[in-house]
Order: sequence, then structure tokens, then C-alpha cells
Amino acid sequence: MSRARFLYRPDDPAANENGMVPAHLAVSREIQSTTYIISDTMDHIKHPVTGAMIDSKAEFRAHTRISGCVEVGTDRQASIPKPRHAPNEIDIVNDVRRSIAELNR
Repeated sequence: MSRARFLYRPDDPAANENGMVPAHLAVSREIQSTTYIISDTMDHIKHPVTGAMIDSKAEFRAHTRISGCVEVGTDRQASIPKPRHAPNEIDIVNDVRRSIAELNR
């Protein structure tokens, strides 16, 4: 037994008072395809390390790499390890004491 499928399309001429239309009667909506192009050009800027005037993203990255720097965005970089420090003995003792006190309450 198959169930009738409904779509919520309040603007459809076949919609009922709740805005629902049987799927086989719903007017199809065309999906518009758009091509996105990311350009290599950018406004002229002075590279902060080399001082060269650059208007290309690839050239900017090349200058950054050659100078030994790393370009970092908002994503976590796998190649840059997060600094870790080992807790000292006093911090460990204080944490254990605090935990025991919380358990005893």
C-alpha cells in the first residue's frame, strides 16, 4: 500500500487550505545552475614581509612561502601543532584536592 506524498507549497494553485499539494500535482520548480569563478586578481597590496607590490593571490602566497612564513585562515591548520604545556606537580595536586572536595560535598 503506497501513501500519497504531499509537499508544502502554499503558492501552488493546487494547494489546499493548509498549503499542501499532492506530489504528483505540484508544479515543478526549476533549479537554477550558477557557475562560480574565484579570480586570482586582487587589489594592489604591499606584501608585509617582502615589501613587493602584488595584485595576484598566487604571487602573494609564493612570496609568503619563500619568506618562510605560513598563510593561516580561519581553519585549524594540521601542519601547525597546537602548543602544549605539561602541568606541573602543584597544579595536579590542587586539581586532585579540588575534585575530592567536590565529591565530598
